[in-house]
Amino acid sequence: MNKQAPSLARIMTMVLFALSCFALLLFLWVAFGGPTPLKPNGYRITVPFKEAGQLAQQADVRISGVRVGTVKAIVTDPASGNSNVTIQMLPQYSPVAQDSRAMLRAKSLLGETYLELTPGNPDGPFVADNGTLPRGNIKPSVELDEIFRAFDPKTREAFATWQQQLAIAGTGYGRDLNDAFAQLAPLEEQATSLAKVLNRNQLALSGLIRDTGVVFAALSARGNQLSSLITNSNTVFATTAAANQQLADTFVALPTFQRESRETLDRLVTFADVTNPLITQLQPVAKQLAPTAAALEQTAPALNDLLIGLGPAITASEKGLPATNSFLAQTPALLEAVDPLAANLNPLFQYVGQYPNDITAFVGNAAAATNARTDLNGKTVRYLRVTNTINPRSLAAYPERVQSSRSNPYPLPRSFDKLATSNMPVFQTTPCTSGITAGLSASAQAALGPVYAARVNGYAFNVNNPNGIGDPTNVAAPACPLQGPVFGSGFYFPQVNAGVVTPKLVP
Repeated sequence: MNKQAPSLARIMTMVLFALSCFALLLFLWVAFGGPTPLKPNGYRITVPFKEAGQLAQQADVRISGVRVGTVKAIVTDPASGNSNVTIQMLPQYSPVAQDSRAMLRAKSLLGETYLELTPGNPDGPFVADNGTLPRGNIKPSVELDEIFRAFDPKTREAFATWQQQLAIAGTGYGRDLNDAFAQLAPLEEQATSLAKVLNRNQLALSGLIRDTGVVFAALSARGNQLSSLITNSNTVFATTAAANQQLADTFVALPTFQRESRETLDRLVTFADVTNPLITQLQPVAKQLAPTAAALEQTAPALNDLLIGLGPAITASEKGLPATNSFLAQTPALLEAVDPLAANLNPLFQYVGQYPNDITAFVGNAAAATNARTDLNGKTVRYLRVTNTINPRSLAAYPERVQSSRSNPYPLPRSFDKLATSNMPVFQTTPCTSGITAGLSASAQAALGPVYAARVNGYAFNVNNPNGIGDPTNVAAPACPLQGPVFGSGFYFPQVNAGVVTPKLVP
């Protein structure tokens, strides 16, 4: 027996061993759902259940299969049997809306029970911390033991025997059962499609069942014929028995047929695996084809009438098509004769076609000028709207170009848009400075008289004269900008040639 005092190292070793045991026990306690000592409680609410016998503490609280909290306490009222279940929610799923619903669910047929929450309005209102979810939001649940308690002892014993035998029968067939469950969804979809087809054709289906009953009634009424059928069947079987050698040869060849059939089926399975994605993609299209086919049924009478109506047209085409062929055979000569005319007209149309706005303005102004009406002495008369400017050229005809003239025989498209700016381009700028100056001669002034001659001189020649006296050398005139080439090739006037595409005018 060692009576020596423990050393400091031994004391520290024992302390570390005790602390490690405590930490391990604490970890296992927390891992299995136990509360952490001295840890503050999170967001908790109370859910009042009518019965929660299968629910245990530390059970899961889930939303759509996701764990969102834990059952912390279950308090049962001895008088009423109700259970108040206290749950603690994870922080990211707190708080809980007041219109949320709760019910008890089982993870499997014999698995543990958990509390299922259905989330309510995310915008609230919410249940306060340590509050209670309204009792009206609790969905009733049926516990498995309640179902078993509804059976009498004999039925429970039979159910237990059935479950045992079912487990024995299903041993080794788990994969087959899973495959069968996997085919339930396609089977339900196809069965639904079949039921819809039968529902649309319920009259025909009713007729089939009725006619089947008629057939069976007719068979019952003709017993002799049925007896004869059975007798003849015996004769057929007897004849088949007589041909036993041929049947033996058939069974000898059957293994080869089975082997080749197996290879064919393997290829068909491979083909089915390859085409299954395509068939899956075509199923929605096939469903959409049903309304299309139903709609085509309505157009069938009209299509039938069209095909019937084509009969006279086909008969008439026996004479019309040869006549059309003869007409088309004679058109080349006509087209050859039209070609020279088109070669001369096309360049002209190409040139004129570049003046759509100018042509429209000419037609519109002509219509506006000739459609003016007024009332004259009680009668509606038409008159012509004409505006004429007063300038030297409006008073007389001159042998040469007047210096103030700004005429242009080949204006570009939309040149008249510049009329308001007094900057319309001219064909040549030389006459703007070298043209003649025009004024009233002495004989003309004598003929007009001094007053009228002064007015004519003032209005026709004086616009630039501050004294209002006529000045033939300084008559008001617009600017004189040069239009320049109308084509990119440098021509100052358009050229139209037969058989040649007229180029675009310079904008």
